[in-house]
Amino acid sequence: MITQLGTCPFSCYARFPKLTEQYFINTRWPSVEMIVPLVGDDRYFLMLYRELYYRHIYAHNTTGLSVDDMRNSFANYCSLFAELLDASKPLLLELPCQWLWDIIDEFIYQFQKFTIFRSRSKHKPDEEALLKENHKVWSIHSVLNILHKLVEKSNINEQLQYYATSSDPDLVAGEFGSCPVYKMLGFFSLIGLCRLHVLLGDYFKALRFLKHIDLSRIVSF
Repeated sequence: MITQLGTCPFSCYARFPKLTEQYFINTRWPSVEMIVPLVGDDRYFLMLYRELYYRHIYAHNTTGLSVDDMRNSFANYCSLFAELLDASKPLLLELPCQWLWDIIDEFIYQFQKFTIFRSRSKHKPDEEALLKENHKVWSIHSVLNILHKLVEKSNINEQLQYYATSSDPDLVAGEFGSCPVYKMLGFFSLIGLCRLHVLLGDYFKALRFLKHIDLSRIVSF
């Protein structure tokens, strides 16, 4: 189980695709309500489980993605990022870099997917009503705000500038930037902001987010 004072069983994340293929390729994973009696009311575990749960729904058309799913997935991302960003001290979570990357990657993908869906000329009456009631769901301002806050919280730009001059990034990392989860989320958010501005057609601004990233040295970062 993933708790604030525990560690993440990395093997569980690695096994998720295989378990999906074996048991849930054409259906949904069990809902959060179904697993609570088995795992307990651990909000960190449940938020991360929801992240995987909705990611699976987005990835497989046979699971029947709905407006409610898109709204609930957005709400879960907001809750997860709020836990990280509003904390007075770094949360003691341990997650593999691949999962951290996938969280940012999926966050932007779902924003793109919802934007395309919302721009369709025709919706079912119930979908139209839900879209009007939840006009702030997956808004560009909300998505940008979260990514910028992750960058700021981690001091990742300052770390990259020090790293580029062969100085020790830890000198400017701060309490949060020294934590691997915050550091890598900040780094991946820079790439996410670049991607997001490419989607928006602002290519010049997109490149600005990468100005401190030395691609020739990033492997050792």
